Amino acid sequence: MNISVTQMYLEEDAGYPFSSYFQKWLAGELCKRTRPSANFLKRYPGEYTLGFYISAKKGIKAPEIKGPGVYRKTRDVKYTIFIPFDPKAKYERAGYRKPLAWIMDGVVAALKGLEIDASLLVEDSSSLIEVMASDTRMIRNVDSALLEKRKRAVAKGKRAPQNAPPKSSGVPKGRKEGVGKDGQQTRRLSTRIPINMPEWTIPGNLQKLVSADGDGIWEDARWDPVLLTVMGGISYCGRAIPLAWQIEFEPVGDLFAAPNAKIEALGLEPDGYGWATLIRSVFTKYYPGSADELQFGDVELATCVVWVESESTCKLLMQIVWDLIHAS
Repeated sequence: MNISVTQMYLEEDAGYPFSSYFQKWLAGELCKRTRPSANFLKRYPGEYTLGFYISAKKGIKAPEIKGPGVYRKTRDVKYTIFIPFDPKAKYERAGYRKPLAWIMDGVVAALKGLEIDASLLVEDSSSLIEVMASDTRMIRNVDSALLEKRKRAVAKGKRAPQNAPPKSSGVPKGRKEGVGKDGQQTRRLSTRIPINMPEWTIPGNLQKLVSADGDGIWEDARWDPVLLTVMGGISYCGRAIPLAWQIEFEPVGDLFAAPNAKIEALGLEPDGYGWATLIRSVFTKYYPGSADELQFGDVELATCVVWVESESTCKLLMQIVWDLIHAS
């Protein structure tokens, strides 16, 4: 059974320093101890990959499992496992055993939901946790001196906090202040189209175009280097989605030199995950009511991928991404 494990921490200051080696090792161990159930093969005929995205969230006491997201075009079944994170906890003192146990609990829960036998994994869970907690290759090297320097700079107001866009980060222009229904001060973007951004024109017969395509997709490359893809035949958390609206891009090349430098200045890596973190941060700041619609389950190191369920949200998302790339 093909299984993948990927980390993607999108909540500010919530995450664990597990390495890419940890991801590959854990995926391999899960493959050794699981077999697709008859129910899994019936629901997902063919060679599907079962993917686990590991994320962290403050304010929860136990793992939260979201999914499955089903992507028939790429033959993927994906879960996101949110594990608790307490900024005051000293997880490293115990070799991160508690977070590792939460991860294992989340994986087991997801497997049981697919009626996949998880007995071998449960039996070996303690020994696997001990291996992960004892092997230094499982933890990324962290420059503690650099982290302390960043903390001091933030405290003095010389640098924006990690994951928060600086004042000159290229956040879409044309902001307006307003007051929400709850009386709280809010910010929103003006409805103007960012300079040089292609006009948002979608075919009136889009649903027919998607249905007629063999892969159930429609693509528009007018926003190059951002590719807009609309997909049919998608289900998420057991719910059918008529059309999924997705944008994707690879943050490389001369065009990304300036925005990537700004991302690095925020303490983020200028890769797919760093861009995903920034996009979520900026979008949540200006459109908090629609932020939960953003899905980052397909992000990779080389590619930033975001999908939503509505055209209106995708249009706002495209505007933000376009300005983050070009307003530098």
